[in-house]
Amino acid sequence: KLSYKAKPEVNTAPSYINTGSFDATNSNILMLEAIKVNGPVSLIAEYMNNFVKSSTFNNPNLTYWQVGGSWFITGENRKYNRNNGNLGKLIPRKNFKFRKGSGPGAFELGARYTRSNFSDQGLSGGQLGRFTMAASWYPNAHFRYSINYGYGKLKKSDLTGTANFWQFRMQFEL
Repeated sequence: KLSYKAKPEVNTAPSYINTGSFDATNSNILMLEAIKVNGPVSLIAEYMNNFVKSSTFNNPNLTYWQVGGSWFITGENRKYNRNNGNLGKLIPRKNFKFRKGSGPGAFELGARYTRSNFSDQGLSGGQLGRFTMAASWYPNAHFRYSINYGYGKLKKSDLTGTANFWQFRMQFEL
């Protein structure tokens, strides 16, 4: 038995797309990822295809992809770490402090579109697309404050619906 479910990029939300439990013998996932950093601009693309072997549903393929980017309007960037395949820690050029002569910290604007399709070959887990915009402030290398707005469209069975998502995040990193 396998089951697949996903939230709409909001940890406290319910699973918008969900296949429920179904008979399958195995699955294999193909993942492709690309990132480009050019000064204060970064672009990312990701694709996943889950090849499920299920005679009940004629071997469905479940897919996910995203494209997005961000721009540090204060000029910073995150260096790509080839050893672990991640972007490194952001360090503002000039930290924000409550005193004269301090800097603004770092400001980042970002946007992303994601698409998940958990419906194929009679398996009806749903399809979800979401567009997200974000603004983040890094007063120093340890804190990040961000506000995100997302608009999602869900298609599942014979229903179609939309949702608006507002999120505020405070993050601390050593």
